[in-house]
Amino acid sequence: MHALAQAVALLVASPLPPAVAQRMSTLPDRLVRLTRNASDVVPAEPVGFVLADLAEVIETQHQRLVETTRLAGQLQQALDSRVVIEQAKGIVAGRAGVAVDTAFAELRDYARRNNMKLHDVCRQVVTGRLGVDKLSRQRR
Repeated sequence: MHALAQAVALLVASPLPPAVAQRMSTLPDRLVRLTRNASDVVPAEPVGFVLADLAEVIETQHQRLVETTRLAGQLQQALDSRVVIEQAKGIVAGRAGVAVDTAFAELRDYARRNNMKLHDVCRQVVTGRLGVDKLSRQRR
């Protein structure tokens, strides 16, 4: 009964979707007072409805959290990848004496010719494993 009292107290104190709040408003007053007097008799059916609604809210929030976490991971990965690409563009532009747009085109073309991901080519340029002189066919 103590766990039920905590669940009801939590439910009453939390912002609820309108459908759940409506159902809560139809419960007997003694259910809402459960945390004050655990000896009250609580009808099982209303408690079951409230707990089912609470479980639905928890599941919905869990799904939103999982989706948000997944999206945040994807965005972080894209940002990290973009940083490496920008660094490589700067290195190529500076060392080869070309415009940044040209540097990007050379990185992209090298990746395509060698069937590599652009990010992998850029990482190799940034770490020094791939020399700028190897990127352009025209400058060789």
